Amino acid sequence: MKRDRRYESRVKVNAVIIYVLATLLCVGMVYYISNLKKSIGYQKDNIEKNERLLDLTNELIENVNNAQSYSNIYTFSTDDNHLNNFKVSIHKIEAINDSIINLCDDEFNKELLTDINKLLIKKEQILKDIRPIINMPTSPV
Repeated sequence: MKRDRRYESRVKVNAVIIYVLATLLCVGMVYYISNLKKSIGYQKDNIEKNERLLDLTNELIENVNNAQSYSNIYTFSTDDNHLNNFKVSIHKIEAINDSIINLCDDEFNKELLTDINKLLIKKEQILKDIRPIINMPTSPV
């Protein structure tokens, strides 16, 4: 009888140990899965932010190219529509730059984007300054 009780006692202890281990395993898995879910969420947000930044950068490059094209055409034609299109491009570029600065708060990028704006504004002023020179009639040689 004592053996039976010891045997029953061992079985009960082993059952409790297995139950505790299974519970710890379940709790550990839930903790691991929740941390994994948070990590995936963070990575997803980071990827979405980088995709948005890439889209804005592509849009910025496109608008800078358009502004360059308008300024080149204006230089040859002196048509005010091209200068106006250049100004519109500058305003679009300023808006895109603001969006990029808000998206990634980085001082180096902020300085570069500010420099782009300043250079485009200076280019606009140069285009306005050379207009009288471009419109001068050429003398026959």
